[in-house]
Amino acid sequence: MLRVLGIVKETVVKNSPVLRNIGRMWVMTGLLGFASISAHADPDRTFTSAGMAGVYQGAVAIDSCTTVMLTIGVAEDGRPSVNASGNNAPTPSANAALRSFNSCTNASTFAFGNTQAFQFSAVKGGPAQPPRSITASGTIPLTDASTNITDNLTFQLTLTQFGGIISHRAGIHDTTPSGNSSVTTHLQEDSQFSFANPSLYAVSQIFGQIPLGTSSNTVGTVTYFRLHTVTISQ
Repeated sequence: MLRVLGIVKETVVKNSPVLRNIGRMWVMTGLLGFASISAHADPDRTFTSAGMAGVYQGAVAIDSCTTVMLTIGVAEDGRPSVNASGNNAPTPSANAALRSFNSCTNASTFAFGNTQAFQFSAVKGGPAQPPRSITASGTIPLTDASTNITDNLTFQLTLTQFGGIISHRAGIHDTTPSGNSSVTTHLQEDSQFSFANPSLYAVSQIFGQIPLGTSSNTVGTVTYFRLHTVTISQ
């Protein structure tokens, strides 16, 4: 199981509920991306990479009973390839989590999923700074955590940077059994992020079109990140 060993360290007031929420959103996106990295990493390897990411989270009522919260994280990781072909092309990934609560029936759902088959583009910022904007579109397959019911989320998301830059750092350790031994991956992530204005078109097969959340219930970020990963076989 992935364990978050570091705590987001920000250069602003630590008791800000908005920024705590941003930290949780980034950790979720980072965990899913880290799972992909560690699953393909070779034993006894060290590499450093950098990339760009964007996160959207919004809550909205879609009828008189049902409220949904949608989180989408997209990233393009410029890490060196670990396969024999030596292909160093950027690696895109998209993750989504869709929660719902029906106040009329007191029922709730939670579905999540990820894909690398989507479109990603960005307008870069300055050196080691968040991108000015990120645009992503595609379809993410979702699976309900309790019922295994499947859904497809089709989305088009644009995040446009505004405001100042905030720094944070996180560390993750992951150990995966491999026959009679194990592979341990240590990851250190340093990021610079800014808030972003989101533009969203999203459709769920189960819930239909999901509008952009109201301003008080919507947060977007764009991020420049740098990862240092050490993978050790034991």
